[in-house]
Amino acid sequence: MDRSLTDAEQLTPLLRPYDADELEAYAVSCSVGSVRNDDASLIEPFEAGEQLELW
Repeated sequence: MDRSLTDAEQLTPLLRPYDADELEAYAVSCSVGSVRNDDASLIEPFEAGEQLELW
């Protein structure tokens, strides 16, 4: 999402259920749990056994 968007009317269409058939679930790094981390690598699939990157 674009954090610069603050107009509720522009954001309201995003607040609807998404079709479950279109969703994909996969494990991600534990780095996702920290608000200090904010980059595209956070949505990369995480394979069990990979070295964890500690922040």
